[in-house]
Amino acid sequence: MGRELYAGLDLGGTKIAAALLTGDGRVVGRARLNSRAGSRAEVVADTMIGAVDEALRGAGVTRAALRGAGIGAPGLLDFETGVIAFAPNLGMRDFPLRDYITDRLGVPVFLDNDVNMGTYGEYLAGAAPGGRHGPRGVPGARAGGGLAVERAGPWRARPAGPAACSGYSPAPAWAAAWS
Repeated sequence: MGRELYAGLDLGGTKIAAALLTGDGRVVGRARLNSRAGSRAEVVADTMIGAVDEALRGAGVTRAALRGAGIGAPGLLDFETGVIAFAPNLGMRDFPLRDYITDRLGVPVFLDNDVNMGTYGEYLAGAAPGGRHGPRGVPGARAGGGLAVERAGPWRARPAGPAACSGYSPAPAWAAAWS
């Protein structure tokens, strides 16, 4: 497989999901590992590297094929520095996740909020392809949501934080609100 590949990582409170994609978005490898939440931040980040390596092995390629990675992470992020300021479900505080992963994989890494990344993915290729706008609900250990709104210019991280992103509501509180 002589292609350029990209890793997508979903960092969650219970799992790390990794996908290995071609430039046109075709998935060629996957991995899912326990996130080891509550461990030191470096342990969680090293588990993310392990998930990428497992996806690469599944695709029959080495890290040399990797050209970049994108991470969707929960919590409050500093988009300019790539730091997880606070992710309560992971026990992370002030951890430079983007640089840590970049240093270990040797490729550029894009970090954004997990809900923003999922919402944008749905907008591009999921439930709302070709649509101008699209909401996304996120049930799970916590409840949240996002809203993709068509606008001029490319998708980019916002230094001030997530836009049109609700959440960090614990699931029991969210469920109680609907009962």
